[in-house]
Amino acid sequence: MRIDNNLQNDLQLLCEQLDENNFLELFRKGHEKVVEFKNHGGEKDVAYDTINELRLRYAETDEDKEELAGAWLDCICGYVGRKDLVIWK
Repeated sequence: MRIDNNLQNDLQLLCEQLDENNFLELFRKGHEKVVEFKNHGGEKDVAYDTINELRLRYAETDEDKEELAGAWLDCICGYVGRKDLVIWK
């Protein structure tokens, strides 16, 4: 599905831009991408699997990128303190 590939590509590009100064900015941009995916009919499980694949890719090589992907997963699952960040309710 083209939209799945777009989500994966967009989030991977954001991860590749990560440095010690821009975690929150990239988190917000990624969150917007996932919300956009949902608003265009994307399914929760597809978004989760797509982002978890990214997280696993970075698990052995870059802890910060793994953490960024994990933060997006938390928003999908609802494991965030701020309820306005929960994407699927």
